[in-house]
This record gives sequence, C-alpha cells and structure tokens, in this order.
Amino acid sequence: MLPAVAQFKVLTSAMTGFVAASSPAPMPMASVALTLEARAVEPIEVPLFDVNHVESLTVVIGRDGGVTAATFGQLEHVMRCKVTNNEKPIAKFTLGMIADASDRYRGKTVELVSGFRDKASESKTSPHRAGRAIDFRIVGSEIGELRDYLWRHFSRHSEVGVGWYPSDGFLHVDARPGLKSIAWTLLNGANQYHPAWSTAATAPVTTRPTRSVGL
Repeated sequence: MLPAVAQFKVLTSAMTGFVAASSPAPMPMASVALTLEARAVEPIEVPLFDVNHVESLTVVIGRDGGVTAATFGQLEHVMRCKVTNNEKPIAKFTLGMIADASDRYRGKTVELVSGFRDKASESKTSPHRAGRAIDFRIVGSEIGELRDYLWRHFSRHSEVGVGWYPSDGFLHVDARPGLKSIAWTLLNGANQYHPAWSTAATAPVTTRPTRSVGL
C-alpha cells in the first residue's frame, strides 16, 4: 500500500498522461494550469521534530488540516503537554496552517516548540489549552518572511492568531473561531499587539511607474 502522497502522485501522473494522449497538441499553459491545480490539492508531507520529547515524525496533512485516523493519533501524541504529558486533539484548521507553512519550505523540518498545554499555570482561555495553538519554527526558513506570509494569507479570511517570539526564535499560530484575528510580538515579557510588521504584511502592493530614460 503506497503512502497517501505517493498514491496521489501516481494518480496525478496518470491524469497528466491521459490529457497528453487525448490532445494532439497540448498547450503549454494548459499543462502549467494542470500542474498548479494538482499542487493545490496535494496533501503535504510534513517532517516534524518535537524539541521537548526529542521525537521525530513525518506525517501527511491535507491543506485543510485533514489527516487519517492513524495520523490524527500520532499528532495528538507528539503535541502532548510537555509538563503533564496529557494529550488533546489539535484543531483541524491549525494543522492546516502548519501544513501550509511546511509546504512553503518543502523538505525542511518543522520543530514543535509547544502544542497542547494543560499545566496548572496555563490560562483557562489559552488556545494552547483548547488544542487550537501550535508554537513552531522551520529549520532553515526566514522567520520574518514566514510570519508575514501566515498573517497575510490567513488573517483576511479566517479568525487566527499569529505571534512572533524573536528572543526564542519561534512563531505561534492558532485558530480562534468567533474572535477577531490578532497579531503580536513578545518584547520584554509582554505582548505588543498590532505590530508594524502585521500592517506592512497586509498593505497593498504598489508599483512605481517606469521612467523612460532620455538620451
């Protein structure tokens, strides 16, 4: 039995071959469109490393956060509370954000800093306690670029939290249905909300007019 990603690639290859055989002169742009469409639905193979329990795991996560029952159990275990070792399911949307981040840096390891947390000092309203938050970093990524991308990509159409912890070198993402999206930076032990980077990340892209060069 092939892994999910391998099965998908075999199916995609077969579909591409069928299209090529049925069309005497396939247009290059059509081939590009097919490739992009296939990539848009392809599940992501995510290499994980839990820095707390020193455990490695590679899982396949759909872009919508969907996983198999077996993978769901594996993720629940690897993202268990590092203090109590208790486990809780992680929200599907949050897993989707991690898959999307991993896809942006394909092949690079996603280091799990924190998932579910239910230690006594954890706030009752914490998204970590609710299983809706993950703290992570991606080895070899540019953290500022990834931070801006996640905020720009998800905050406009979903209710999310994106936090940057520069001193510890990791990002926080969470799903917060029914609440407003919020971004923050932890500086000197306190969250600074609505940081400048979040405004810049969602600012409209403007292009300067090209000036003609006179002789």
